Amino acid sequence: MVARVLVAMVAPARPADAGGAAREALQQTERLYAALFYGVVLLVILAFGLWALVRMSRRYQEHLRHRSAKPTPVPDVWSMHRPPAELEADESDEEPDYEP
Repeated sequence: MVARVLVAMVAPARPADAGGAAREALQQTERLYAALFYGVVLLVILAFGLWALVRMSRRYQEHLRHRSAKPTPVPDVWSMHRPPAELEADESDEEPDYEP
């Protein structure tokens, strides 16, 4: 584990006659380094999560503010609708007049 490596690098070498007090101090140091390590990991995860949340909310706001397409200029669109039977019967090449 990373905490043990850090303790080995920072903590002084154990004396040959290490008693209970030295062992307890070493365990406390290991717990402290483990707590610091996990705290830093949690802070990094929290920072990344907040960054992602802010980015997604800004993009969603941008999406909501985006202008929609212009409305159809004709007030009654269904009046332009012709069933397929009428289209087949109409052999003219003229384009229909859509103005009211």
